[in-house]
Amino acid sequence: MKLQKAVELITSYFEEAEIEVIRHVIRQGEEYFRLRARLNRAVLDIREYWVGDELRLYGYQLLVDDEAVLRYNNAPHHPEIGTFPHHKHVEGRVEELKEPSLIAFLNEVKSFIEPS
Repeated sequence: MKLQKAVELITSYFEEAEIEVIRHVIRQGEEYFRLRARLNRAVLDIREYWVGDELRLYGYQLLVDDEAVLRYNNAPHHPEIGTFPHHKHVEGRVEELKEPSLIAFLNEVKSFIEPS
């Protein structure tokens, strides 16, 4: 189950995460889920749509103090980006997304909320 793997991955990065499953649907080889993970002042909003083992749609968002500071998604609305349809929004800018994965997103989230 893809949802359980995502929850385990998030809690491996952020043990204190309070996770709420907003929606979860499994049918005929497809799985869709949306979850919210609360981390003190930050919130992660995660959604994925799988067909078999292929991730077809995804959207990952980090909100800090209710402001979106980082988003990864593959919505096809930035054809000018070299990694189209994969892209990220960073503090108002749209950038290429070379590694479109939940792991890459969580690594970048760590740098936003736990600066070194």
